[in-house]
Amino acid sequence: MGYLEDNCVFYKMTPDLVSKCGEVSCSLDPAIDEFFQKEYYLYEKTHMCVSYCFVHKKDKKIVAAFALSMSSITVRDMDNRERRHVEKGIPHAKHKSQYPAILLGQLAVFDGYRGHDIGGEILDFVKALFAEPYYPSYEINYGFNNVGCCYILVDALNKEKVLKLYTDNGFQSVYANNDEPEGEQGAPPTKALLFNLARLKV
Repeated sequence: MGYLEDNCVFYKMTPDLVSKCGEVSCSLDPAIDEFFQKEYYLYEKTHMCVSYCFVHKKDKKIVAAFALSMSSITVRDMDNRERRHVEKGIPHAKHKSQYPAILLGQLAVFDGYRGHDIGGEILDFVKALFAEPYYPSYEINYGFNNVGCCYILVDALNKEKVLKLYTDNGFQSVYANNDEPEGEQGAPPTKALLFNLARLKV
């Protein structure tokens, strides 16, 4: 059992819900703070993503939130080593030039609720949403898995603590050599990571 499972209820994030729960704050990341305070609903109205949150049963405050949108991983321009790295677990007869993915973005644990491994629990929760019935540790009936999805994709801040959250939970670099291609300014500010949902099948 985890903190969210024991103490929270899962909701789609809406202006009405936020007005009832009170404004959220993520002081560790001003960009995420801006997104969940001002932008999340504008993104939903333009069909860019949908945001979800966990509300504390007693406090009635929003504990954590994340956004989901459709994406894909294109392998047509990868060399053979990179492509094998991405396509692991996909039958050869089903190989394609690109694969459907869900982009998990703007993951936030809000001020006052850190220190309970909530980030890791959210990652498990999202895996369960798109891999059920192959991921039995959660009993979820939200119907998310009625869309084809090979991977969960994140564009994580290129910081050791952030990357560790994802790698500790089974995410790996999209690139087989673990290095994001460098631009003119050197190492990029973010790193593309994926979780292969085929790993969860039993």
